[in-house]
Amino acid sequence: INCPFNGICHIRCESESSCRWMEVIGGNGTKSDLIIDCDGNRSCFDGEIDGYQSQELYINGCTEYESCMDLTLYCPPFDENNGMKNCFIQGNDELGKDNAGGTRIYAINGWNDIDVDYSGGYTTNHGGKMFCGDEYGKSCTIAND
Repeated sequence: INCPFNGICHIRCESESSCRWMEVIGGNGTKSDLIIDCDGNRSCFDGEIDGYQSQELYINGCTEYESCMDLTLYCPPFDENNGMKNCFIQGNDELGKDNAGGTRIYAINGWNDIDVDYSGGYTTNHGGKMFCGDEYGKSCTIAND
């Protein structure tokens, strides 16, 4: 899915496997928000969401059975003018790792780019990695601390 250059691109993944394996590229205009609602079982499982060029990226839901397992996200960087984060991720134990590498987050400025609203626990099946720095040349394991 290629979102429009400007405007809001809102994708609702409400039924089982409705957006599984989807690839989304957000717009890159001055007001090009990318909003993904992952509200069904396995709805965004193994998806790749590229919001790097978008003004803001919202990943909502991720609380239904395996809805956001093995998700790959490319986050827009924080706003240098006001220091505000532009990548927002919700989830619980359904945001994590199934059989691949787990959640993969690409964020140039690391956690400075991302606001996470996570209401789950943290166990061995919640692995993943963050890639950051120039050309995503640095990485770290996503951990509970």
